[in-house]
Amino acid sequence: MCKRVISLLLSFFLISMIVVCGIKKEAKLHNNKGVKYFRDGEISKAISEFKKAIEISPKFAEAHYNLGNVYSKIDSIDDAMACWQKTIELDKTNATAVMYIGLAHFKKGELDSALYYYEKAITMDENLKNLSNPLRDTYFQKKREEKAIAEGKMWARQIVVKTRREALRIIKQLDQGADFADLAIKYSIDTKTNKHGGDLGFFFENQKSKFIVENVKKLKKGEYSKKPIKSDQGYVIFLRLN
Repeated sequence: MCKRVISLLLSFFLISMIVVCGIKKEAKLHNNKGVKYFRDGEISKAISEFKKAIEISPKFAEAHYNLGNVYSKIDSIDDAMACWQKTIELDKTNATAVMYIGLAHFKKGELDSALYYYEKAITMDENLKNLSNPLRDTYFQKKREEKAIAEGKMWARQIVVKTRREALRIIKQLDQGADFADLAIKYSIDTKTNKHGGDLGFFFENQKSKFIVENVKKLKKGEYSKKPIKSDQGYVIFLRLN
């Protein structure tokens, strides 16, 4: 009797394994079809195949990941994020999915969340640091800024023009919401900084002229000069960045 029960249990187990393997195989077939359709630019067919794979095998992390990539391609950001979130729930080692969630937050203008996920991703896989993207640049710029602040450095931009009238016109544009760096590139006559949006870089007080240091120190973070400042070159407008 005992042997018979054991035999039945083994048979049930083997049948279950065969069924599970068959399901996984079918899900993989749909996933592979989805990848091919995606590569061929047939987006709707790719989505359909990935969804079939997930329907057959809901815990198939790769299919969730691939579906997220397709949604991202067509700028369906929230759908893409949901897929990648599901991916990392099922596969906690998928650092690329984590980074993609960060990039999605970045695209939505949610900087704090974007930086959180990016840092988490590169902690999981350092090779992701080598992938060029706007979030990467923002992350490492923020780290440089934090380091500079900790060291006591200042950071600012400048626009230098020949006449007071020009400076007043630029200040008016800034008051209307114009980007300081763009105006520096367009109008500044200082050849050392204009190509870089007027960026003076991070500096200690003894690394710049007394003129620059004194005028930058008068400003709060994010504040620009409200009046033109006379200099040897002409007239200057400063923007303090930290």
